[in-house]
Amino acid sequence: MLRGDIAASDFLDRLGTSPTHPSDGRIKRWLAPLVRVPHRCMYDTESLCAAMASAGFDVEPAERAVSRIADIAALEGDGRRRSGAIAEGTKPPVTA
Repeated sequence: MLRGDIAASDFLDRLGTSPTHPSDGRIKRWLAPLVRVPHRCMYDTESLCAAMASAGFDVEPAERAVSRIADIAALEGDGRRRSGAIAEGTKPPVTA
């Protein structure tokens, strides 16, 4: 969501950057990947953490280049955006 005002999927539809749109006919659905800049999803920190948690991760918001992963700064690189939704998740141990 964008500050809680609108669902991310609706935001993408309004921007015209969804891979498809509910009103698309067959030809537009076929051409959409060629003419649109498709986003499959868009997250803010809250919705990213919720999606990761629903996938079974123990998750918490994080900061760029701050992680339990050794040398994360080398993986991120200096060219990466400095802002955005960042979260770190771990799968809990499987219990028998």
